[in-house]
Amino acid sequence: MWQRVSLVIVLGLAFLILGKLQPGAVLLDAPFGIAYFLAEWLGKWRPGPIWVGEHPELEMFCFSIWPLIASMLIACGVTFIATRLWLRGARYSRLYAVGFLAIVFTLVIVVRVQPGHFRLSYFGHWAENY
Repeated sequence: MWQRVSLVIVLGLAFLILGKLQPGAVLLDAPFGIAYFLAEWLGKWRPGPIWVGEHPELEMFCFSIWPLIASMLIACGVTFIATRLWLRGARYSRLYAVGFLAIVFTLVIVVRVQPGHFRLSYFGHWAENY
C-alpha cells in the first residue's frame, strides 16, 4: 500500500516538474492547460496581465493547483497499470511493469510540439496572453 502511494507521489512530482520545465511536451502541456481553457470557455478569462489582479484565486488554481492535480491523476493511472502488471504473476510481469514505466516517460519526453502551438495548452495561454 505505502509503496503505491510513494510511487504515485514520486511519479506525480516527476510529471509536474517535466510539465513545467518542458513546454513542448504536449502529453503534459495539454492536461495542464485544461483549467485555463475552461476558465476562458466560462467567460472568466480576459487576455492580459490585468486578469491576474482581478481573479487571483482562479489564477492560482489554474497555474499551481490544477497542474498538481492533473499530474497526480496521471501518476495514479500509470501506477495502477504498472501495479497490475507487476502483480500479474507471469514469468516476465515485473519486466513488463518496468518497461511500461519507461515507455510512459519516453513518450512524455519524445512527443513534442512547438510550445503554445494550440489553444488547449498550459504554455499557450501564457504565450498568447502575456
